[in-house]
Amino acid sequence: MKRTQKEKAKDFTGNRCDAPDCQEEGTCRAPKDKTLTEYYHFCPKHAREYNEKWDYYRGMSEEEIEANLREDVVWHRPTWSFASRRPSLKDPFNLQKEMGIDLGVALNEKITDPEILKAMRVLGLKQPLQKEDVKDKYRELAKKYHPDINGGNKVAEDAFKKISAAYMVLIKYFKKG
Repeated sequence: MKRTQKEKAKDFTGNRCDAPDCQEEGTCRAPKDKTLTEYYHFCPKHAREYNEKWDYYRGMSEEEIEANLREDVVWHRPTWSFASRRPSLKDPFNLQKEMGIDLGVALNEKITDPEILKAMRVLGLKQPLQKEDVKDKYRELAKKYHPDINGGNKVAEDAFKKISAAYMVLIKYFKKG
């Protein structure tokens, strides 16, 4: 529920404007410092003047300002990057396959199957192989070589067929787990 300026002013009844030589009623709060715990009480005119001069970042270096802005994005709470911690999961009992779970995580064993290695070369992928990397690379290459985009270019069409076949091989590899 939005409150009018008059309703807000009732909260500060009896306070005089903190500006020197001003006898107006101090109906507007303005922070004294960055802690935002103590406030001045100004009349609307002096509040406008104060706000024009107020600089939360005064006295901070560019690095400190940048760090503060980044922390503001998450309300100054600690965060952890999910992208940097790709899960790597061994499944010696094949529980994922039995339960029908496909987490799409890297398999820990080194890939030696020549068909899989050929498919990886076609898509330009390296080990360890991640299902999301396969999907992302396929989307990228499919957009580039799709026959509709290349106006029926035979070379692009052949490349698209190879890319699609390689993608199918790699997706089957992840389904085997």
